[in-house]
Amino acid sequence: MAIELKDKETIENIVSFSSRLKQNQQKIKLVAPENLHITIKFLEDIK
Repeated sequence: MAIELKDKETIENIVSFSSRLKQNQQKIKLVAPENLHITIKFLEDIK
């Protein structure tokens, strides 16, 4: 289950923050800004 983000300023802030996390070698998966979402709960991979 996820929440799609549409506010441009929010997306830009999250992209900036996630880039800083990645630079500090935090274990995160970066996605393109147009695919940005917040995962509430990961159910399972779909096949």
